Amino acid sequence: MKKTLILIVLAVLTGMSMSAQMVIKNDGRIIVGPNTNPNDDLDHILTMAIHGSGDYFAGSKLGFGDMGRQSLNGLNVFVGEYGTTDSDRLWLHGKNGIVMTNGNGTTVVGSYGYQANASPRFTFYDGVRMDRLFVSSVDNHKRSVGEIQNALPRLMQLNGIRYNYRPVNNIVPDVSMVSPIETDSLSDRERADIAQMESLLSLRDQGDIRYGLMASDIASVFPELVERDSVGNEYVNYLELIPIMISAFKELYSTLEENGIRLDAEGHNDYMNSPYSDSTSRMAYGREYGIQGTADNGAKLYQNTPNPFSNTTVIKYFVPNNVSQADLFIFNLNGELLQTYPLNTFGNGQIMIDGSTFNAGMYVYSLVVDNQIMDTKRMILTK
Repeated sequence: MKKTLILIVLAVLTGMSMSAQMVIKNDGRIIVGPNTNPNDDLDHILTMAIHGSGDYFAGSKLGFGDMGRQSLNGLNVFVGEYGTTDSDRLWLHGKNGIVMTNGNGTTVVGSYGYQANASPRFTFYDGVRMDRLFVSSVDNHKRSVGEIQNALPRLMQLNGIRYNYRPVNNIVPDVSMVSPIETDSLSDRERADIAQMESLLSLRDQGDIRYGLMASDIASVFPELVERDSVGNEYVNYLELIPIMISAFKELYSTLEENGIRLDAEGHNDYMNSPYSDSTSRMAYGREYGIQGTADNGAKLYQNTPNPFSNTTVIKYFVPNNVSQADLFIFNLNGELLQTYPLNTFGNGQIMIDGSTFNAGMYVYSLVVDNQIMDTKRMILTK
C-alpha cells in the first residue's frame, strides 16, 4: 500500500512537470504558473516562484479566498505584480481593506479601511518614523479661501500637557481563537512565546511619555481637527494647528503694534527702550514708589502661565518666611504703577491676575520684598 501511494504521488508530480503548470526542482524549490523556466532564480533566493503569462513571466497574482470577475468588482484578496506587464511593482489588494497585525495575530498595528462604517484612513497604532513629510496642498484645489479669524483667543483655551499614553488596543474581532489548553501540555517553545507576548503587552500597558493636547479641548474650539473612529477613539490633526498658530501670532503682533510695541527686522523691539530694559532703569522707577533697589535673599518670581493670556493668568512666586513684607507690582511700559497685590502667603505661593482689569498690551510685573526688587518679568494680555 505504501509503495502504491508513493507511485501515485510521483505520477502526479510528473504530470505537473509535463504540463508545465508546476515544476519541483531537485532542491525542493517550486515554480508554479503557465510558464516555467528551469534557469529561473539562479541565485536560489526563492522557495516558490509564481510565474505569469506575460513577457518575462510577468503579471503573476496569488489570490486568497473567493475571486470573481474584475468587471463585477469581484477582486477580493490577492497579492501580485501590478498590472499585466513587467511592472516590478507589488500589488497588495484587499477589497474591503488591509489589516496588518503582530503578536499572536489579534492586535492590529496598521490598517486601511479596517473600521466598519467609517471613512477609509491609513491608521497606524504605534509610532511612525520618516525622513520628511509633505502634505497635499494644491492651491487651485482650494475653495472658499479666507483668513483664520480669532485664532489667538481660541488657542489660549488650549493647554499643552505631558502624559503617559496607553496605546489603543485594537483587537481583531473576527479571528477564531482556539479553545483554552492545559498549561501542562505546552512545549518549551510555546511557553517562551507566551512569555514574550505577555512582556510586550505589559510594556504597552505602561505607556510612554508624550506631549500634546487634550482631544476634548481641541474639539471644543477646533472641532474640524478631531476625528473619531467607529469605536470612539479620537485622532487629532496636529499639522493643521500650524496655520492657526501663524494667524494667532499675527493677531498678537497687531495687538503689540497697537500698544506701541514694534518688532524690527532684526528681532529687537521697543521694549528694549522701555523703562524696564535694564536693572538700573528698574531701580530708578522703583525708587519713585519707595523701592530701594535690587537684592537677592532667595525669593523667586516665575513666569506667568498662560502667557500670553486673554482672561486670567497665574503668577507663582517664592518668598522666604523671614521677611516682613512682600508685594507684586504691575507696571505698564511707561513705568506707571497700575496695581499692587500684597502677598499674604509666604513660602511657595501664587496669585491670579484678572485680565479684565487691564487693556490689551504688554506689562511688567515685579516681586518686591521688604522694599527691594527681587525680579521682574513681562506678560502679554490679549483681548
